[in-house]
Amino acid sequence: MSYKEKCSSAIATLKERSGSSLQAIKKALGVNQAQWRFVNAALKSGVADGTFTKNGGKYKVVKKAAPKKKKAKKKKAPKKKKPKKKAKKKTKKKVKKKTTKKKAKKKTTKKKAPKKKATKKKAKGKKKKGKKK
Repeated sequence: MSYKEKCSSAIATLKERSGSSLQAIKKALGVNQAQWRFVNAALKSGVADGTFTKNGGKYKVVKKAAPKKKKAKKKKAPKKKKPKKKAKKKTKKKVKKKTTKKKAKKKTTKKKAPKKKATKKKAKGKKKKGKKK
């Protein structure tokens, strides 16, 4: 029995409406810490292939719908084929295309803006410290 089957049976026996937590599943299976990775891998692959659904941290078993019976289709009588009229072959005249040379485009270089001259700031006069009287 695979771990995926064991997990699905454990979830079914727990009968939780919102799903069973990972801790509850491990406890129901009675696995030790060395086997936790197998349970984790089984649940992860089960979610990927659609066996389980994950809602937050809880897992539920997906109910598979019963396959519906397909109704037998009646075979239709084959229709009679009408003879096709032969189409006349039309001969097309080959027209030679004229090749024209494209003019080479001139490369345009962007002009750089002239550098701005640095303006000197006026030096502020130093305040004289006066004695308080």
